[in-house]
Amino acid sequence: MTSILPRPRLLSICLALVLASSTPIAFGRGPAAESPRVLTSVAEIRQLSYEEAAKGLPVKVRGVIMYRDPWQFMNFLHDGSNGIYIEPVRMAPNEVDTLHAGMLVEVTGRTMPGGFAPSIDIDAKYKVLANADFPTPLYPQRNMLIDPKFDSQWIEIEAAVTSMELDGLRLRLKLSIDGRIIDAFVSGDWKNRELPKDLINSDIRVRGVFGSLFNKQRQLYGMTLFVPNIDQIEVIDTGYARAFAQPPVPVTDVMGFKTRCHRVRVKGVVLASIPGEGLFVRADSGAIRVHTLVETKLLIGQKVDVAGVPTTGGVRPFLQHAAVRAGSIGNLPFPVELDSSNVTDVKLHGELVRLEARVVDHFIRAYDSMIVLEGQGGNIHVRVPHGGPSLKASSWVAITGICMLEPLPGSVPPSAIVDPEAVPVSENPSSVVSANYSVNLIVRSEEDIKVLQLPSWWTAARVTSLIVILSLIALSTVMWGFLLRRKIREQTLLIESKVHREKIAEERARIAGELHDSLEQELVGITMQLDSAASRLDTSPDRARESLDRARAMLRHSQAETRRSVWDLRAPIVTGTELTETLEELASQMRQPDGPVITVSVAPGLGLMTGRSANHLFRIAQEAVTNSIKHSGATKINIDLREEDGSLRLNVADNGIGFDMACSPSIADGHFGVSGMRERAAKLQGTLQVDRGSDAGTAIMLSVPTPAMQ
Repeated sequence: MTSILPRPRLLSICLALVLASSTPIAFGRGPAAESPRVLTSVAEIRQLSYEEAAKGLPVKVRGVIMYRDPWQFMNFLHDGSNGIYIEPVRMAPNEVDTLHAGMLVEVTGRTMPGGFAPSIDIDAKYKVLANADFPTPLYPQRNMLIDPKFDSQWIEIEAAVTSMELDGLRLRLKLSIDGRIIDAFVSGDWKNRELPKDLINSDIRVRGVFGSLFNKQRQLYGMTLFVPNIDQIEVIDTGYARAFAQPPVPVTDVMGFKTRCHRVRVKGVVLASIPGEGLFVRADSGAIRVHTLVETKLLIGQKVDVAGVPTTGGVRPFLQHAAVRAGSIGNLPFPVELDSSNVTDVKLHGELVRLEARVVDHFIRAYDSMIVLEGQGGNIHVRVPHGGPSLKASSWVAITGICMLEPLPGSVPPSAIVDPEAVPVSENPSSVVSANYSVNLIVRSEEDIKVLQLPSWWTAARVTSLIVILSLIALSTVMWGFLLRRKIREQTLLIESKVHREKIAEERARIAGELHDSLEQELVGITMQLDSAASRLDTSPDRARESLDRARAMLRHSQAETRRSVWDLRAPIVTGTELTETLEELASQMRQPDGPVITVSVAPGLGLMTGRSANHLFRIAQEAVTNSIKHSGATKINIDLREEDGSLRLNVADNGIGFDMACSPSIADGHFGVSGMRERAAKLQGTLQVDRGSDAGTAIMLSVPTPAMQ
């Protein structure tokens, strides 16, 4: 029995078989990997993380091209809810681009992380669907303009056009938004078109793509506006009518939190009008710097009404692209005295100030001159636009000029700097109020410089030169003295060596002379006496005996002279105590049991004397005592030595039979006593007297000047 399946069921089975046959079976490999999901909206792409976007996920989105400039590598797409950046292929300058802003296209490609936010890669394929309107713009608040959420979005803002210029083929506009200056690039070939100069100084409403300015850490620090065409710019006000119609604001409120306008109006008095520097105006609440649209010659003290674009710069905001309405001339403004208490007050930036200080340096440059003044916290630089008078260093001057404060390096808080590779943009100008500043002045004319006191002749340079010269002289003197002392020491050593050699030679000559004149001669005499005695021994014994006696006496004298010479070679300095001991020893040696009594009396306080002088003195005393013992028959001998009236006096006296000088034996008879004593006295530069003593004996008195003994 044949069973027939219903037709729907049969078709289902056949379809299942076909699908099963067309599906490959991977044995041992598990299920096949699923293909990544295709992203179809810009919102999905913007929500990807950096790592996810780097995987190159497939993309297929449909949207309107907001801005395209392949020559500048710019391409933005909006899918109706969000905008995104697409990497375009850079085109050659002569290549024709078939795509343009306002086209509705379908883009197929892959994701990439981008420099700031996820984007679509350069290999994206475009399919043109139709022309379309631009998306509805976002309206950022002015104080919240720099926000990452606006990246690649279509926005509309109001701004003031301050300037314009060509940037390649496109047009670059400088826009001021509450003092913040941004660039707006208008696409198109503007080299062959007339520039819209009437936009300058106009208030406009402009639509375009928010272009992020970011650093290498993917951090936002600024923005650029990309405008697809000039039709996206709407002029609100072509001049300064609205600015001059609004009430003037205090200088302290310019760029303040509550001041939200493209142009502000300030009324005040002209402090200075300096070419290249601008106009400086003092209002009720302070001074402000103004850059005018055209160079305007205004007088100091003239009243002005100024409307301009507030801009951040330096430590306080200033007005640029300003229009000025000049009024009547009033009194000349008085300067603010600058001292240590207010030298870095931010309120004085742009103000007319006066200070007295000492000139550190003054140098002239090509178009101006610079005066460096001494300040308490550092030097103050004064610029004189027209050269000015020549000032000498250390002059005391009074200078009136415009005060310009500049933050010192490193004084700006780190929070105010977003990207070290870009120009920092600070949202809060008051964040540098506590910073340290360098003070600079700009002089209006030579009349602002008054010399109060000329410098002293003793300038630092001259004092330094004098110190250097005196130091060199002192150094030369020290070196000369050192060399002189060294030379003197060398010469002294040479002289001492020479004197020593001369003394040795002199002493040798003296000893040789004495030996030759005394000992040698006496030996010759002794020899002659001995020869005579030998020749007469047989014929005349008496005469021979006399010769022997004479030779014996001469031999004893030679022996005494030899001892004297040895005494002279002893220590060169002898004290009074040593001489006393020597005399005591002499008396002890001369005493005999049946001989005279010998006494020694030496006065205390005798000074030092040379060994040779003491030897002569001792020999005289010895000879006197010996003669007294041999010839006087005395029972008492007294040796007295003392110092009186600058002379040393030796007195040897006995109580013997006396002494007759007329009958005294001579040297020819072999007796050398009195003559030898006189010779020694002469060597001492003294005098020797032989006289009768107090006991009718003999007294030998020697007087020698004290210096001769030393």
